[in-house]
Amino acid sequence: MGQPPAALASIDEGLKAGNNTKPVVIFFLEYTQKCDIFEKNVLADKSVADTIGKVAYVKVVYKKDSEEAKKWKVSSTPTLLVIDASKDGEPKEVKRLTSGTPATIKKELETAIKKYEKK
Repeated sequence: MGQPPAALASIDEGLKAGNNTKPVVIFFLEYTQKCDIFEKNVLADKSVADTIGKVAYVKVVYKKDSEEAKKWKVSSTPTLLVIDASKDGEPKEVKRLTSGTPATIKKELETAIKKYEKK
């Protein structure tokens, strides 16, 4: 088990960092055992951590009625959103993951990264 990946400070910072060059990954979490296990056993897995290094990764503490939760339609945690932040329009969700193995998460992130490499 490795260290959880370093995250950008805000969704806005993530969207700017991803701007037409890479996907943005937003991890909504609460301080619960379920989120802690997901972060430490899945996102901190070496294979996933290497892939997260290729995206704009943001970690957000989930608050039920927050503007961020409403905007991205998040109602439970853990929730990992893969966002297309291309310049040609409003950032949009391309994948929503609420669980998974390191291999599943890595595969979804690599799929999103490949779409940017084709641009």
